[in-house]
Amino acid sequence: MSETERAPATFTEAVTELEATGYDSMGFSIEDGAVVCLECNAAHDQGAVGVGGMLRYATGAGEGHVFALACPDCSAHGLLFAGPEAMAGGTGDIIDALTARLR
Repeated sequence: MSETERAPATFTEAVTELEATGYDSMGFSIEDGAVVCLECNAAHDQGAVGVGGMLRYATGAGEGHVFALACPDCSAHGLLFAGPEAMAGGTGDIIDALTARLR
């Protein structure tokens, strides 16, 4: 799966599409500048996690992203949700870096 060039899906459509391809663990979060696996609580640099794809979705506040990630420690495949507000501060740098890895 790779970043799509189609119009952004709704949030629900993006999540459903990624879960159907096997990204169905508890997921990931961004904490203190690291991507954290919610299955094993391991914190990783954004370059260490596997990025299987990304879908964009639209909200009234702007565009968000749903990333399909894989944990290098426990091999969990899950989602990282990054709403429009996630682009602020250092979190935005991580979102940009994950997106760039798909190009």
